[in-house]
Amino acid sequence: HDERGAMGVIINRQANPCTCGECPNPPFPMYIGGPCEINDHIVLLHGVEKLGKDKHRLFEGLWRGQPKTLTKIFKLPQDDHRFKMITGYSGWEPGQLECEINVGSWHVVDVTPDLILDGDHTDLWDRLVPDHTHVPQPSMN
Repeated sequence: HDERGAMGVIINRQANPCTCGECPNPPFPMYIGGPCEINDHIVLLHGVEKLGKDKHRLFEGLWRGQPKTLTKIFKLPQDDHRFKMITGYSGWEPGQLECEINVGSWHVVDVTPDLILDGDHTDLWDRLVPDHTHVPQPSMN
């Protein structure tokens, strides 16, 4: 988020695996981060401290991985696999996200790496925003 706009990813929308028989299916779930394409790239969020770099730290215990990070993660013991693969993203022009937050379309909540990486994606929204059924309408001023 800066003067040019904002970018974010949805972390609880798991993609259905391809069933065509020709596509390689990854050995982990893939998530759909939003409607905007990333040109054959993925977003990798991870909580593997020994692979995290300060310049890629999003907050304490969570990093944005680089393409080479994925190769390193696969070499770790299976119990060290704290990551989430995301394709696509959501983007907003300057001021657009703030406006959408003000009308209740988005909620700002505190999260932890555990919620993002280890939590059950099927009820994450209900746990973070328990009263999400009431979305205020924009004022007509």
